[in-house]
Amino acid sequence: MAKKEIAEHPELIPYCRVLLDKYEENILIECENAIEWSEYILEKSLKYSMFDENDEVHINKIKSELITSDSTKNHAQNLSAERCRKIGLKIRNLEDDKIIHDLVLSVHHSFLSYFNHEDACKLIINQNGDFFSFD
Repeated sequence: MAKKEIAEHPELIPYCRVLLDKYEENILIECENAIEWSEYILEKSLKYSMFDENDEVHINKIKSELITSDSTKNHAQNLSAERCRKIGLKIRNLEDDKIIHDLVLSVHHSFLSYFNHEDACKLIINQNGDFFSFD
């Protein structure tokens, strides 16, 4: 983008230099790697849990919507159940199963309470019940 802007408006060179000096030289490569990794994780997850491994049509449509769509630019953005269904994800509403809904809400509220009272950013609980908290 900077190259294009500078080519069209050479007077922006000092401004672009100040902006670009704030970033390490390999930031573009790191961003491209993060995008590739997210695409890989999404594809593997869809093949593992939702679609047949050869169902490239559905998988590519969902990847396109979630990774390259202009409407999902923010990683923390919530996606409605309706939108998820429209793009082809196979989902169920938690509210349809009262037991599962109550269990998930209990875990959710436990984590909210923990993070409100502790200076932590990550929790890990393994299959043996061992608990680790990281700040």
